[in-house]
Amino acid sequence: SYNASLGFAQGGIVSLVSKSGSSTWRGNAFGFFRDEALDARNYFATVKPDLSRQQVGGSLGGPTPVKNAFFFTNYEKVRIREGVTLGTTVPTAAQRGGDFSGLSTVIRDPLTGLPFPGNVIPSSRFNAQGAGIVNAFYPDPTNTAATRNFIHNPELVQDLHLGTGRVDWNPRAADSFMARYQIYWDDQVNPNVAG
Repeated sequence: SYNASLGFAQGGIVSLVSKSGSSTWRGNAFGFFRDEALDARNYFATVKPDLSRQQVGGSLGGPTPVKNAFFFTNYEKVRIREGVTLGTTVPTAAQRGGDFSGLSTVIRDPLTGLPFPGNVIPSSRFNAQGAGIVNAFYPDPTNTAATRNFIHNPELVQDLHLGTGRVDWNPRAADSFMARYQIYWDDQVNPNVAG
């Protein structure tokens, strides 16, 4: 718990520290790779989706030409191409034609309040715009299940760039200056159920 001098914090205090350079050159590099060969198929997926994840980066720090000044910089890139398994319930071909006889729910005429005979809405009562929306935005089912009758594997695409640059200058023992620049850049294509 933090003391009262930090006051007015609703949820907590976050303290960040960034690394600084030193009088000697130091650095590192790393790489990480993962693909679908080591993964199991998702329980709901009909096929094992593709996966490609690469994560690379590195850091470098050291002295600058200015006396008692040091720099530190790092960069990381994450590239993900991943098939995700999504499922939902979409109207069947019969339901698109107004036939809801397979449902236990009674379909009522909104004008009279009476049930449609046999739970079938006559095509003469279809709204052209509504039918167009159903045909444009709902894909055809991929299986015959009563629920989750549409399952597919679109691809999630993500390119993430993270970087930091920092310069420290200590002209005297009592003085210290620091400047930092950070970048976070994330491009994503996040598919929805319709693709």
